[in-house]
Amino acid sequence: MHGLTGMPSEMRPVEKYLARLGFETEAALLSGHGGGHKELIAASWRDWLASASEALQRLLAKCDQVVICGLSMGSSIASILAASEDRVAGVILLSPTLSFDGSNLDNLTHQRPWKSKILRDIAHVACMCLPALGETLYWTETPPYGLKDVRLQRQITRAIEAARRGEDTEFGLFRTYFASLCQMNLLTDEFRRTARKVSCPAMIVSSLEDTLAQLYNATDTYELLGSQDKSLYMLTGCDHVVTLDLMRHYVCRLVGQFMERVTGVKDTISRQDIKSGVTLELHNNPHSSPLNIHNEFSRDASCPADLLRFSQTSNLSPKSYHSLLARLDQETLFSLPLFTADCRLSDGMSGFPGRLASLCEKLLPGLLRPSFLCLSMPEEKWGELEGSCHLDSASVSLAWQLCSLAISTLADSFHTESTVFVDLASGDIEPGARHFTSGSPLASWLLYRANQVKVSFDLNRLGRGCACCVAAEAVGACDEDGEILESLSVSSQWH
Repeated sequence: MHGLTGMPSEMRPVEKYLARLGFETEAALLSGHGGGHKELIAASWRDWLASASEALQRLLAKCDQVVICGLSMGSSIASILAASEDRVAGVILLSPTLSFDGSNLDNLTHQRPWKSKILRDIAHVACMCLPALGETLYWTETPPYGLKDVRLQRQITRAIEAARRGEDTEFGLFRTYFASLCQMNLLTDEFRRTARKVSCPAMIVSSLEDTLAQLYNATDTYELLGSQDKSLYMLTGCDHVVTLDLMRHYVCRLVGQFMERVTGVKDTISRQDIKSGVTLELHNNPHSSPLNIHNEFSRDASCPADLLRFSQTSNLSPKSYHSLLARLDQETLFSLPLFTADCRLSDGMSGFPGRLASLCEKLLPGLLRPSFLCLSMPEEKWGELEGSCHLDSASVSLAWQLCSLAISTLADSFHTESTVFVDLASGDIEPGARHFTSGSPLASWLLYRANQVKVSFDLNRLGRGCACCVAAEAVGACDEDGEILESLSVSSQWH
């Protein structure tokens, strides 16, 4: 499925690649697309979903296994269909877009405010109440049109000029009316409601240089999907339309690999000449077992025994396990195991303070039982790359920078309060303030009390200091000598 205002031609490279492998393909034309603006405005999100469902049923009538692939807004449609159809063997989400909020909005001054989610929500409500408003206001896409390929940018610019003269083009529409954006918002709401029902294998491909949608669109999608077999590939060297851009051959390869794995059909096309540059891969690891991806053992993968021992000796309760890999042209640079965990302050206390802390956790679970994104490595090893000195140092440095960006975005998508480094061997826990945002001061202090590690933070950075002090006294914050902690004093400006 193509994206909003797009055309099936966006999927043509992937379609041709799969045809060479012997797969039957069906490129759906979503309702309202392929015509003018009036036709698109008249189509609702249910119409888009119905036209995609018809294409799916045609394939199911001919094939035993079906894999659904969607680009941009089409990813939401693909996920919704996968959640409702048990015969779907897998789902591929390319540049998933929950909202258009990328840097391309900065090209025109009057479009910059729409990067604000609050303003987008207000506009959505206004257009729902006044349909005529949604048929009047529009957002015009400007270069680079979600592409790094300069040749394609020029072709699209000429196509837009031709469309203004009333001529037909194969590139779709580049003016998006708010009425269609409102329908996309409703489609996104449906995706969020049904994403947990997706149980088939899922692969997400997104660009770290996307100018139409920020990275959190992909990480939120990864977190929302209920599949236990899911991966997120974050690419460089391309923009939003990954199926047409400079990395299209690598994207086709990823699609072919995924299809091979979920259907059992062998890919006989040579892959040796495909270069990918620096890429990141995030793989879900539900059973906390060392990953074996592309026949390469992740030497830094967390050992289940180490995680079990760590969870028994600390007050962190692991919830989900993942592995973040960095590659340079398919050669593994490093693997970074990570997991999300809850912190229970009451487990580190006894008597009346423990009972009071347990009560406070039940009343305020999000405040007094924070969640953490834990990196299974000591902080001093961040940025090191053992045994790979022959690789380009600039690429290695870029990989670590991109890793920092990905982890900061993942922390938001996983709804964690803070990011910490965990040394499974020694049991030490350190906040990741040097590389990531330190998160909630209260969360860091609770982790300090639960695991007796030193955590430093600046309360003056956050206007919730009084609440931190009140919560600290409520749970009986004591040091090793039994004295109430006074280090959480708040400057007078917050009183």
